[in-house]
Amino acid sequence: MKATAIAVFVAALAATACNPAAPPAAATAPVAAPATAPSEDGPAGVKKMLETYTEAWLASDAKKIGTLYSDDAMLLLVNQPILTGRDAAIKDSQDFFDNYKPVTFEAPAEEMKFADGWGWARGIYKDTYVSKANGKSTSDQGKYIIIVARQPDGSWVMTRDIHDSDGPSKAATTSK
Repeated sequence: MKATAIAVFVAALAATACNPAAPPAAATAPVAAPATAPSEDGPAGVKKMLETYTEAWLASDAKKIGTLYSDDAMLLLVNQPILTGRDAAIKDSQDFFDNYKPVTFEAPAEEMKFADGWGWARGIYKDTYVSKANGKSTSDQGKYIIIVARQPDGSWVMTRDIHDSDGPSKAATTSK
């Protein structure tokens, strides 16, 4: 239900080119703000949040990454079920860091829109990481869209994170 409300909000926001309109009632309740989330207005706050994410990613700091998600966040990632909650975001990041060492990462927002305490950002990410198992270096590029909510303290947290690689699918193939 909440995911549907968010999807309706994003569609309405895009259709109205950010003319202020109230999001669906189910989507207006603020989520608890993590103490370490950046506190800034709209674009500056989300830009700072993305910079904090980049710093945490390069430092392999899954707990810091977790502070940038709401308690009820949803991560819609390629080739896996929806991950729900801040703890799931932390676990997913930690699972990656247990197997790979980030070398480079950038994910600047190319577009942002805001209305009534909600917003979204769209961008391209590029990263390079090294396998801890075999030392192989891999580079990747993809796209993302995040939905963010402004907290009572002025901080912004991700409530939805959708991203996937432009590269070939790593899904297993079977022969028939």
